[in-house]
Amino acid sequence: MMPGVAAQPLGRRRSSGGAGPTDGTALLDFVNGVYNASGAAHPIGSLLGGGFDAAYITGSGMQIASGNLPTAVGQLFAEYQAGLSAGMSIVFEFSQTTSADRFLIVFEDRTGAPDWALQVERVNLNRNTPNDDFYVADYDALDFSNHVAEALASGINRLAVTIGRDLGGGMWRYAVSINGSTALTSDVPYSAAAGFATNGLAVVRIGARFDAWPDGYIRSIELMPAVDETLLQTLSA
Repeated sequence: MMPGVAAQPLGRRRSSGGAGPTDGTALLDFVNGVYNASGAAHPIGSLLGGGFDAAYITGSGMQIASGNLPTAVGQLFAEYQAGLSAGMSIVFEFSQTTSADRFLIVFEDRTGAPDWALQVERVNLNRNTPNDDFYVADYDALDFSNHVAEALASGINRLAVTIGRDLGGGMWRYAVSINGSTALTSDVPYSAAAGFATNGLAVVRIGARFDAWPDGYIRSIELMPAVDETLLQTLSA
């Protein structure tokens, strides 16, 4: 287990480009060079900042390296901030030549040592047999991992995650599907935004906290309003 944000709800907008579904609120398609947020195209340098270096984007995608540890900025940051309040789904397409653990996205309330964080990882975690393939966690009750039969140790993968979908009755749902698998779910009694109520959202780390991906690339990331877990199987296929 890992030790709210006031924002406008995400609206359904149609994104363009060569990756992912077509009604997202933000799309980073590194393979095809398409970068959209809030229904409009943006230069990638206006959506990623922090330790971002565009030289690490190639036809294979964006490599996460010691010289490229990007964070969301501008309208992309605003969309993620809204997603914590309203609930959101994110589809990651990435390549990997090993089964090593890799962060996909991390939300933190401080840029240094956070008091609260929410993370999504592709992992090779030995909690179960076979090993778990994903890990979604925060600094409270959310501690969600499992094995997915369709997960690949090597090659191009798609992971779709729903974060903080409001079920009503004081419960919020997280769900994960990888490469067309049936979605697995975990429910907690607080919203995704609740942990950020004290300090706010300070940083959204794309692809890493402080480590590199020497074995692959992030090909695309698409953000959309939270979808029911029954739709994640199609989104990750």
